[in-house]
Amino acid sequence: MLMSTLYYTSLWLLLIALLGIFIYRLTFYKYKKFESHYEKGTNAYLSGNYPLALSNFLEALKIKPTDKGVLYNLGLICFNCEDYENAETYFLDVLDVDSEDADTYYNLGLIYSKLDEVNKSIEYFNMAINYNPDDSETYIGLGLLNFKQENYDESIENFLNVLNLSPEIWEYNLYLAKAYDERSNKTASLQDIDKAIEYFESYIENDPESEEALYKLSICYAKKGNWEKSVELCEQVIQINTAAVDAYNQLGLAYFCRGKIEEAVDMYKNAIHHAPDFASAYTNLGYAYEKLENLEEAKKMFEKYIEICPDCENIEDIQERINSINESLKT
Repeated sequence: MLMSTLYYTSLWLLLIALLGIFIYRLTFYKYKKFESHYEKGTNAYLSGNYPLALSNFLEALKIKPTDKGVLYNLGLICFNCEDYENAETYFLDVLDVDSEDADTYYNLGLIYSKLDEVNKSIEYFNMAINYNPDDSETYIGLGLLNFKQENYDESIENFLNVLNLSPEIWEYNLYLAKAYDERSNKTASLQDIDKAIEYFESYIENDPESEEALYKLSICYAKKGNWEKSVELCEQVIQINTAAVDAYNQLGLAYFCRGKIEEAVDMYKNAIHHAPDFASAYTNLGYAYEKLENLEEAKKMFEKYIEICPDCENIEDIQERINSINESLKT
């Protein structure tokens, strides 16, 4: 009886041991298979082979359906393939696993920005900052969205955070300058103009041939009445690009405001030469011809403006100008 009991006990222990070995080997095999797919997916992603990366991470997901790394990488792949719907799904799944993952909130902010869901994008960027307040990339995303919404106060605040955290990202001096410049158009604040000038000049120190920065800086100096500096900067733009029509137009305005009407006419003509449909150059040229008492040419320029831009806000004013010239020509 004792021998029988020992026999069955030994048999039972053997079966348990065999089962344990089987489970261990099965688990080990699944782990190795998971690692293999994860590694292949990572290598394929880094080499830009997104279809291969996707297939390997999907296989890995079958083995570990809640693995944060797999879900995150699937989100990145779908994002890079502009499959924003699936990217959103995978990143939300990441948050189910780890609700404090700042990078995932940031990526969801990017997705909603791409989908033009601005408020939702801002919400997720703010969540990313909540969990990682030192991430300059998130402040960049917020600053750009604020700028797009014409919320220049917050845009300035976020771009200042970018430069405070990462002063080496000098490119964002330009965005900060533009935010101050745009805010000055609303506030008429000389302080905002001075700040815009400061950051445009900081940007130009790193990119001295930036047409955009030089031109916008010329506008800022014009706002302050420093026409000489405005002219100097526009001339720099034209040296870089002889077809820079905005710079020719701004030069025309600078000459006009300084009483150099014939020089202004030449600049407006240069702008029109390079851009025959540049509407505002025609109105400016019309005003210059009026100043020179060449009413026939002034009328032609105003009529051309209406032809090019029949829906512009100032059409009634320009038409009144034409009517006034017609009355003068009759006498």
